[in-house]
Amino acid sequence: MFVYVMEDKTAPNVSKIGVSNNPERREREVWMVTTRARYKVADRYIANLIESMAQAFAIRKCGRAYHHSEERDVWGSQGYTEFFKCTVKQAMGFILRAYQLFQRLGYDALRSYRRKFCRIHGIQI
Repeated sequence: MFVYVMEDKTAPNVSKIGVSNNPERREREVWMVTTRARYKVADRYIANLIESMAQAFAIRKCGRAYHHSEERDVWGSQGYTEFFKCTVKQAMGFILRAYQLFQRLGYDALRSYRRKFCRIHGIQI
């Protein structure tokens, strides 16, 4: 399982933070993106938790990139909630920060921290 950062080819400083067991396949499914970084995580639950915490950091710091709201991937799902107004470097930093929190706190504590962080900042993941 991987937590990845993809760069939007159509908009400057717009990045996607997501999870996939095959980022290259996911890149083909979500049009007009390029994979810029991917981090191997052993467990899907941990990867999902790191992804959502990194996304919460991205929303808080940079905001969502709403220009993707009408786009759909090949499966018909709207992945626009994973696009943020941040550089690839910033997105990589959000993932690293979430991973470091996970290492320090553990699964249950990070899940609790994420819920509290999102509630305090009014973030819907």
